[in-house]
Amino acid sequence: MIDFLKDYILKESTLAEWFGITVTMLLGVLAIFGEQTRKWIFRPRLAVLRVVKTTQSIGVGSYIYQRLIVKNIGLRAARDVRILLSYKNELPINFIPIPLGWTHWSGAKRDISIREPAYVDVFFKQDSSNKYDFCWPFETGLPNEEILKRFKPEYGEIRLEFYELDRIICDVTLKYLVDRDEFIIVK
Repeated sequence: MIDFLKDYILKESTLAEWFGITVTMLLGVLAIFGEQTRKWIFRPRLAVLRVVKTTQSIGVGSYIYQRLIVKNIGLRAARDVRILLSYKNELPINFIPIPLGWTHWSGAKRDISIREPAYVDVFFKQDSSNKYDFCWPFETGLPNEEILKRFKPEYGEIRLEFYELDRIICDVTLKYLVDRDEFIIVK
């Protein structure tokens, strides 16, 4: 039987037939898995560029914001991107991941076009204060619990996870340097 197949393949088949079979099989696989393959190849990717510290006057007060600049370096726009903040190590009692708001954006999610930078408000404080609060998006309102409002450096590093639709597309860890009143990217 094997000798028959060898003889048939070597004698009766042509390169054009094998090419046709291969192309047909590839088209069949693409028809079945094409959408998943396209999503994997043409996906958004966020790069975290840096943390910026900025001062803004709001009403009669002055506030210091710690913002993260991210940029979509992927091959398609990122849709409905949202960010969840948590402490990197053990979570404090009664702490839940916090949705963050986008700078000058009222919601917790937004689209980011290809090569577009976007700013995320992470922390803010009154100019006269030494304690930072988390930047909740306007649409969610503010919680009553102190642990969900105020950043506590003693709990360690902060982890931010960026989600697009149904998956994580980026994550970053921030460390607070108390002596310099500055957040730095550690991963």
